[in-house]
Amino acid sequence: MQTYGTDCMSIAELTQKRLSHVESCRLNGDNSHRIIANLYSDSTHFFYELLQNAQDAEATSVSFELHDDRLETSHNGRAFSFSDVESITTIGSSTKSNEPNKIGKFGAGFKSVFSITDTPHIYSGTYNFKISDYIIPETIDPLEDQSDEHTSVILPFDRAEINAKTLYNSIAKRLRSIGKDELIFLSNLSRIDWKIGDEAGYVQKGTDEASETRSLVTLETHNKSERFELYRRSFTIENKLLECKIAFALNTEDRYVSIGTNPLYVFFPTVVPTNLQFLVHAPYKTTPNRETINFSDPQNQTITDNIVELYKSVLIDMAERKALDVETMELFPLSSQNGELSQKLFEASVLLFKTHPLIPTREGGYALPSSLFSLNGELDHTFFYESQIHTLFDKTAWIDEGFYQPIHLVVKRFLNSYLGVMEYKLNDILHGITEDFLVAQSNEWMGTLYSEFDKAKHYVNAYLLNRPLARLEDGSQIPFKSERGDIQVYIHPGVSTRFPCLHPDSTASTGAKSFLNSIGVKTPDIIDEIKEFILPILTTLSKDPDSTETYLQGMGALLEIYNDSEPSNRSQIVELIKNSPCILSIHRAERKCVRPHEVYLPTASLKRWFMGSTSIIMMDDELWSLLNATELGMSSPFQIRPVIQTMSPHIDSAHKERLRHTPSIADRGGDDFSWDGLEHLLSTPIDKELSLIIWNFLITYLDEKRNILRGYYRWQSSTNNHEKEFDSKICVLLKQTAWLYDHDGDAYKPTELKPDALMEEYGYDSLSVDVKESLALLSFKTDAIEELEKRGYKIITPDEAEAFEAFQKVQQQAIEEDEPILWNPASPNIGTWVSEADPDMETQIEQPEFKPKKPRDLRNQTPQSFFEEEEEEHYRPFVPKAIRKHIGEWCERYVYRYLQDFCEENKDKGYYVRWMNEEKNVGRGYDFVLMKEEKELRYIEVKGRSSNTSEIEISKTQWEFAKFLFDKGEGDKYSIFIVQNAGKSYAKLIPINNPVKMWLDGNLSILKIELAF
Repeated sequence: MQTYGTDCMSIAELTQKRLSHVESCRLNGDNSHRIIANLYSDSTHFFYELLQNAQDAEATSVSFELHDDRLETSHNGRAFSFSDVESITTIGSSTKSNEPNKIGKFGAGFKSVFSITDTPHIYSGTYNFKISDYIIPETIDPLEDQSDEHTSVILPFDRAEINAKTLYNSIAKRLRSIGKDELIFLSNLSRIDWKIGDEAGYVQKGTDEASETRSLVTLETHNKSERFELYRRSFTIENKLLECKIAFALNTEDRYVSIGTNPLYVFFPTVVPTNLQFLVHAPYKTTPNRETINFSDPQNQTITDNIVELYKSVLIDMAERKALDVETMELFPLSSQNGELSQKLFEASVLLFKTHPLIPTREGGYALPSSLFSLNGELDHTFFYESQIHTLFDKTAWIDEGFYQPIHLVVKRFLNSYLGVMEYKLNDILHGITEDFLVAQSNEWMGTLYSEFDKAKHYVNAYLLNRPLARLEDGSQIPFKSERGDIQVYIHPGVSTRFPCLHPDSTASTGAKSFLNSIGVKTPDIIDEIKEFILPILTTLSKDPDSTETYLQGMGALLEIYNDSEPSNRSQIVELIKNSPCILSIHRAERKCVRPHEVYLPTASLKRWFMGSTSIIMMDDELWSLLNATELGMSSPFQIRPVIQTMSPHIDSAHKERLRHTPSIADRGGDDFSWDGLEHLLSTPIDKELSLIIWNFLITYLDEKRNILRGYYRWQSSTNNHEKEFDSKICVLLKQTAWLYDHDGDAYKPTELKPDALMEEYGYDSLSVDVKESLALLSFKTDAIEELEKRGYKIITPDEAEAFEAFQKVQQQAIEEDEPILWNPASPNIGTWVSEADPDMETQIEQPEFKPKKPRDLRNQTPQSFFEEEEEEHYRPFVPKAIRKHIGEWCERYVYRYLQDFCEENKDKGYYVRWMNEEKNVGRGYDFVLMKEEKELRYIEVKGRSSNTSEIEISKTQWEFAKFLFDKGEGDKYSIFIVQNAGKSYAKLIPINNPVKMWLDGNLSILKIELAF
């Protein structure tokens, strides 16, 4: 837009107009024209402004010549018009503001020359003038050699504040760096020449149009040449035709290469980074200094969208021309970016590669990510590619081998993370491989596959059982392992064999041999012959009548092999038998094959022991006749005597309590023993033969130091772990049954018979001392017991004996405390106290009716009155300290439950309870304190009795504290809670509040007073 028309005003008139404007600015303190001249961060930015003026003037060449005191520039573009003079001498009235594809749209760009000069001189067509004070034109004389075909600008180094030498060096450096940044995105300018004294240089742009949207650009300088492939896209904004461009650098072989990261171009470089490895130009609206961009501006958003579309068309064009390869993909934004433009291009990359076949393939084409096969880099790609392994996964092509190179890690990650191209590992192949696929491969291919397996054995082990990976000699495929998990194939021995052997061609390579050795595949030997051809006969028993005969023939063959084998092979044969269900046996009248340790030998003793029992498994008689007295039979782990089973203690809870003597425990179980078939056997008539069988089996276990007659019960108290012995279940059964015979041939229980009365066949006298001590647990009758019985004494039961032992301990404690007690046979548990009820049960409260008691008048006594009014003696049974402690603990728990319920019912008042003995605050005159916040409301002492007696003992400390409170007028704060019938379900609580007052009022009696002085 023109401010003043050429017909209306001359240069002289314009000068006067600008002088008036400058004076007005001075008077108003307006320095905007000076500020705009210093907008640029780079002092040599004026080079771009001079070039943009030449570009906008449609010049094709520009020259610069540097002198010590000035810089001269000239271009061959259109000469200045008066409108251009007006525009260049003002700010904000550019003649190009309505032409988006022209660079200088703000009218401020030329002001950048004032960063190096105060008076630029311009010679163009009929206008020759200089500019002073930024905007004042003044006509000057033309140059001597001035040409009408050129516009010249001379910039004297006349700014007083700038050192001319420094400025000279700065401009010289800038001239020498002129290259792609100045020409690559300009449509008119194609050459720049520069001269510094005797030094000269140039940059020349050549363009070859390859298509409507693509061209090859060559930038040649005096010392190098650069080539670029430039793509462009035209679009309109507000009916104005615009153009954006993308340029890729080319090497000497015309392959795309990175030129590092570059700024965004708006004809010339801005300061906005792109983080891209190619160049991007677009006619963005910029700030006045054309260095930064507001991407949120609607027009700029439209421009960005067009850059994205151009970028997408570039990728498609490259693929169509077969120019898109792995190295080229490295140049694209393939990971999340920081910059707005580069992030949009990354998002476009993801979408485009997902929806268009752009990923380079091994076959030389391009494919979608969903149809691509990618294999782990550790595997032999050529080997798997030739076998078309990708068809197993419904894939049509392989990714290009270039993706596997370490330098292309970013591209590979883009495929995996953003496009979903799965990288198949060996375990994926093993999971998807099929028998049909394997059968179609050659024997040599299978050998190479085994070599690949050797690289990743940890993947393969999981598939040896369920994948037909073993190539047999006949070409078929089976798993390496059987259903039992054993290796079922062999290395071919080189001679005719009936073993299932791998094809020799599949096992020839070193890698295959290494793999097969690692999983246990070997050349067959005698042990393998047993596993392959004999054990299947011995472990499979049909209902065919001839199957038993076939079985016995197989066992005979096994026995023959065993006898002919070396010792090392014999031990392996025994192990095979031990771990295989190969022993012909009878169970519930049916034949079956089981493992050796499950089978009883059919000896006469065992048959008699288990007569009538259906729960056990016994070896077939015909098999036993074959194995009896053979080394193989004796080496196998058959059961030759009734098995002892370990079990939990059979004793009941009452028995456990007697063993513990304490109600506070954590049960830890223990060990007890039962004997296969014994309980059934003892329920039948026991003759001498069977008695001897029981005796002899029992002695064999006792000889081995296995005391099967004694059980062990374990528990834990608050401080220790404990263990007590008891009669095992075996011992109890044997003691309760009359199974032992005396010399006269009569049967007795062990407790009824002395050892020397046993019949001689038992051989009791020849037994070791240890065995005799163990047998004593059967409670044989002794001479002392026999003598006591003759004298009329009763022999008590074991439970009574345990109770008496407990009493003796309590009695010893009582004697030491000078409080002896007597044994009461009618109450054997007097030495212990066991609660019958849980102290946490609901509390029963009883409020007794206290009646005042008058003191007795003891005045004027006579001898007769002494007998008439003899004071009643109160009997109080002695209770040992240990028992008193248990009763006290129970009663405190009982009261605590009551107090907790009381606090819960009154929770709105904030009551809570302190249990002094739980806090280890013993001996303070009370057991509980009822609290509210930090205030003590009531002190409670608990007194417990196992009966309903109304008598209690109170200590000196307790009574003195109760009286202390009474004397302070706080007697109601002290209470005694009496618990009667402690440990019983009918226990009850009797509260006595303010006991001192109740005593003074005559409601409590004192039975005993001890004074100290």
